[in-house]
Amino acid sequence: MDFAFLSTIAYASPDILTEELSTWFMDENYIDHNEVINSFRDGYEMNNLISAVEFIFIGFPDRDLGIVSIRGTLTLMDTLVDIQLWTGSFLSRIFRYALPGGELLTPLFLRMINIIAYIESGTIQQISFYQETTAFMEFLKEKNMYSNLALTGHSLGGGLAMITAAQTQIPAITISSPNALLSRGTFGPTPVTESGLAKYTFNVIPDRDIVPLMDDVSQNFQKINCRAPLNRPHQCHLPQWSICELLYTCGSYGRPIPCYCVSRVGYDEPDPINIDGKKFSEICSE
Repeated sequence: MDFAFLSTIAYASPDILTEELSTWFMDENYIDHNEVINSFRDGYEMNNLISAVEFIFIGFPDRDLGIVSIRGTLTLMDTLVDIQLWTGSFLSRIFRYALPGGELLTPLFLRMINIIAYIESGTIQQISFYQETTAFMEFLKEKNMYSNLALTGHSLGGGLAMITAAQTQIPAITISSPNALLSRGTFGPTPVTESGLAKYTFNVIPDRDIVPLMDDVSQNFQKINCRAPLNRPHQCHLPQWSICELLYTCGSYGRPIPCYCVSRVGYDEPDPINIDGKKFSEICSE
C-alpha cells in the first residue's frame, strides 16, 4: 500500500506534497529529499543533458530505506514518450494475437522491435527519461545515504522504474506499468535483461487496464480487481482506484483510507478506529 500511495504522490504539486505525506505516514519518521534531487540535477544539466522527468525521493531513516517515485503520464511530452518507447512491443503484441500460432513467432517479434527501435534511435535517445532516473539511482548509490533503495511509479513512471530497476539492480514495485519484457533489448546503454526484470521488478495490474498490455509481463506481477463500470475501463488505470482495491482487499494496517474510496469508487464504509467514535462518513464530511 505504501508503494501504491507513493506512486500517486509523484503527481502531487509541491504545495500539497508535505500535507499528503504527513496524512498517510502520520507519526512515522520520513524525509522529503528534494535538495538531493536538486543537487543531482545541477550536475546532470552541467553535462549538457536536459532534466525532463519528474520524480520525488522520500527517505525513511528508521527503516534505513530510500524510495524514489517517478511520475507517470501527465503532459503531452509524457504521452509521446509512452508511444516512442513502447511502439514496437505494442504493435508486436497486436500482430502476435492476430496471427495463428503467434506465440511461436515471439523471437521474430523481438527482432522486429529492435529494428523499430534502431530506426527511431535518434528520437528515443532524446526522450529516454529512464537514462535520467537510472543516473539518479547510481548517484544515490554513491552517496550511500540509505542501505536500502527502492523504486516505484504508476503508468509511464512505473515503466521507467522497471527499466531503471533492471539496469541498477534496485527493486521496483509499480502500479499499472507497461512492462518491459519484449522491449528490453531497446533500452540502453545499460542492458535490460529478462533475468534482471524477473529479479528486481514487481507490477500490480488492475483488471481491464490496457496500459500493462503494451508489453509482455515479466515473472513477478499481481492482478487485482477493478470496480469501474464496464463502459469506463479507463478508470481501471487510475492509481486512486488501485489504492482503494488494495486497502479493501489487504486491509489498511493503520494507513488512512481516502474518503473517495467510498464516495467515488463505491467500497463499503470502513469502521473507523479513533477515540471520538465518529463514523467514517462524519470524518469525511468535516
